[in-house]
Amino acid sequence: HRQALAFLKERLHGERFLSHQVVAGDTFATLGQKIYGDPQMGLLIAALLGVDPAAKPAPGSMLMLPRVVEVPKAPVLDIDQELAAARKLLAEEEFAATAALMDKVLQQEPANSEARSLADQAHFENGKRLHLAQRYREAREAFKQVSPGYRDTDAFLAVIRQQLEKEAETHYRRGVNHFVNEDLAEAIAEWQQTLVLNPEHRKAAQDIENARELLKKLEQVGQPPVD
Repeated sequence: HRQALAFLKERLHGERFLSHQVVAGDTFATLGQKIYGDPQMGLLIAALLGVDPAAKPAPGSMLMLPRVVEVPKAPVLDIDQELAAARKLLAEEEFAATAALMDKVLQQEPANSEARSLADQAHFENGKRLHLAQRYREAREAFKQVSPGYRDTDAFLAVIRQQLEKEAETHYRRGVNHFVNEDLAEAIAEWQQTLVLNPEHRKAAQDIENARELLKKLEQVGQPPVD
C-alpha cells in the first residue's frame, strides 16, 4: 500500500491530476463522492494527504489529486446464445474455438455446468488433435484445461510428458556437443530449449549457468567469446 501511495503522490503529481478546493462542510466521504463519484474514495484522498479519514479537511485548501481512469467492464455475455454457438462449433469439430468461447462463459458463470462440460469436451478433443500433430507443448496446455479425471486426460498427459522429455534430451545432447566444440552461445540456446520442454531437467539449468560463467571469464581476459 505504501508503494502504491508513493507512486500516486510522486509519479502522477504534476502529470495526470485534478484540483479541487475544499468548502465548509466537506468530509473526505463527500470529497470522494464529488471528485470520484464514490464516497469510499475518501479513504484514498485521506491516505494521499497522510491524514486520518475521520478528520475534516480544511475549508479553502486546494487539493491536487490523481485522475482515476475507469477500466472498461467486460461485456455481459448472453449465456444461452453463447452455449448454442458452442454446441454448433463443437458439432463442426471447431474445438479450439469452442474452448475459447466456453472459457469466456466460465469467467462470467464459473458454476455453469453445461459450459464446463462443453469446455472439457473441446479442450480434450483439441488436445488429442494437437497431440496427433506432434504439437506436444500445445497439447499439454490443452489437456491441462480439462477438469481432473476427465476421460483419458491423465493418460495423454503421461504420454506427452514422456515425449517432451525425450525431445528435451535430444536438445540437451546437442547442447553438450556445442559446448565440447566451444560453441557456448549455441550450447546455451539448446539447453534453454531443453528447459522449455522439460523444466525439471536435472542438468540443463546448471550447465547454462556454467557456460555463462565461462563466457564472462573469456570476456574478462579479453578473448572474444566463442559462438
